[in-house]
Amino acid sequence: MLPLGIGYFCFAVIGLVTSIALTVAPIFMLLYHAGVVHIDGNVVMESPHPAVLPLISIAGLLLLTLTMHLARGIGYLHGQLAKTLLVQMRAPD
Repeated sequence: MLPLGIGYFCFAVIGLVTSIALTVAPIFMLLYHAGVVHIDGNVVMESPHPAVLPLISIAGLLLLTLTMHLARGIGYLHGQLAKTLLVQMRAPD
């Protein structure tokens, strides 16, 4: 079960972090270029066209929805695996 747990954890962390980053990054990019957010040091940021930024946020929200649905499916499959491993087989009459 340890390899499955590691896989589930990696899937959950990577899926959530990537989708949240895609959702929030355009907002921070706009705030950075507006001068509201200040970052110390040299920041080299090639910003995409402003019309693309809402599409990036929408892609992040879709990825978040997909991640949650896949996590639910993985939970269901893991429950079926546990049920199969834990339920004793009855002897035929």
